[in-house]
Amino acid sequence: MTGKRHAPGHDALKPTGKNFDYRPHAQAVIKVTEYKCQTCGTLWRYEDDKNDDFAGWSFGE
Repeated sequence: MTGKRHAPGHDALKPTGKNFDYRPHAQAVIKVTEYKCQTCGTLWRYEDDKNDDFAGWSFGE
């Protein structure tokens, strides 16, 4: 996986049901979806920000 926007996750990532949108400083909405790896339990966060080609996968909180 890379941090690049629209990069696919791997098959063991399952959505946790925690989804939200936010709009920083009156910019376009950023959609956030959280996932959990069914293999190792790591929480991942996917940010879809149309203004940032490198928004994408990061470790969740």
